[in-house]
Amino acid sequence: MLKINVLPRLSHIISSIPFKFPPKWFKDIKSLFTQFLWNNKKPRIGYNKLIIPRSMGGLGVPDIFQYYLSFNAKYPLSWAYNNDFPIGSWQWLEQSVMPENGNITLASMWYCPKPPPLLNIIIIQFSCSIVKQLHSRLGIEVLSLPSCPIWGNPILSAGGRTLRNNIWQRAGIMSVGQIYKDHTLQFQQLKNQYGLLHSSFLTYGQLVAVISKKCKDGATPASCPEVDQRLKQASQSSGVVSNIYGLLSKTAPSAYSPVQLAWEHDLNISLSASEWKSVWNSALYSSKCVRLRIIQFKILNRAYITPVTQAKMDKKHQALCWHERGKRGTLLHLLWECPAVKTLWLDVISFLSESLDVSIPVGPNICLLSAPT
Repeated sequence: MLKINVLPRLSHIISSIPFKFPPKWFKDIKSLFTQFLWNNKKPRIGYNKLIIPRSMGGLGVPDIFQYYLSFNAKYPLSWAYNNDFPIGSWQWLEQSVMPENGNITLASMWYCPKPPPLLNIIIIQFSCSIVKQLHSRLGIEVLSLPSCPIWGNPILSAGGRTLRNNIWQRAGIMSVGQIYKDHTLQFQQLKNQYGLLHSSFLTYGQLVAVISKKCKDGATPASCPEVDQRLKQASQSSGVVSNIYGLLSKTAPSAYSPVQLAWEHDLNISLSASEWKSVWNSALYSSKCVRLRIIQFKILNRAYITPVTQAKMDKKHQALCWHERGKRGTLLHLLWECPAVKTLWLDVISFLSESLDVSIPVGPNICLLSAPT
């Protein structure tokens, strides 16, 4: 419902107007989505978990702010990875308003989203603000992308001016990743690889000094090649907005750590990241019935209210199991330890083992989490 009816209407607004929407607008949209999903009841699962892609264990609920970034990052992304702009295109117009002296290039503002003071173009300033937020979400820092340009880049400046060298450019040396591999490459290596002359050593020394200073300030040059490659693929393949949105979703901080820790504590186990990924993915394929998949999703997220939870909410309630009085009604007890439930699990496991002619181990790991044993 949200993706089919609501998302296209909101997408039209955020993609048509290059406008910095106030944070409250996104907060209100998120609130409306939450009210719809939970039928105006108190949410039991955080929204940041619901927006995680289904392939990672979430429900894939659209995140309007990420769509806002994706739509508006489409053109700034092309600054860096697409150099041939058709005449009359939006990027061509943006490139035409750049300073004629070439001191700062349009591509460099993707890596250093800070427009020159004299470049008072609202749309470019807006695009740079989008790039800053995109960098923050993807963990991109100064010089961390190998494709970061060396020439005409305000990040790499000496004497208040950006670096320019036609000889090095004609030799094909354009980006930081070409001269930095865990450390600045030796001049002899660059000379042999690109056919530089001895006279280029002065420029090499200047580059080494500038990059060394950035490293002392905390920069890690060319440290994010995977992100760089994904961004390049996103910009050059069809469905740019969807590609950027997918990249943002997959690189977002995991919202499951507290839940995972709670399960590991209750079951006295320790699962690796790949095993947890398998657990979350299993919720998608646990049944053909959508309602049963939602039940499994709620179990994994510990969303069900237990007697212990009720007692915390209202002291009138007792934190005891409804079937076995005297035992604390924790989630693990209700789903596994309670004798009434344990009998059911044993019958189910026995039936499946006989029907499938396999030996299924009995334990909460596989019964509750579908975790590998």
